[in-house]
Amino acid sequence: MTDDDRARWRLEPSGQFSTKSLYLAIAPSLGHEALSSIWEIRLPQKIRIFLWQWIRSRLPSGVEVLKRSGPSDGRCPLRGPEEDSNHIFFTCVSAQFLWSSLVAA
Repeated sequence: MTDDDRARWRLEPSGQFSTKSLYLAIAPSLGHEALSSIWEIRLPQKIRIFLWQWIRSRLPSGVEVLKRSGPSDGRCPLRGPEEDSNHIFFTCVSAQFLWSSLVAA
């Protein structure tokens, strides 16, 4: 059998199949450099997980709960716009009040 007749795994320099090379080829990329650096920050684990979820837009906001057929209409409880993580932290009237209270303290 010649080299032309042998199967070669192109995802590995050695030509040998590995599950790691397959996973790296089909897994979605991190997409954001901050995702990998979150785990190096010296913060409690639950805060790092929270930040990871926030960057990936996976906080349990109204929109995310609605996507998973949960008990939500996807809108802010104050009947505002769609409730996503940016709305919760920055554009919601309640969030703006909370942030202004923290700054004043």
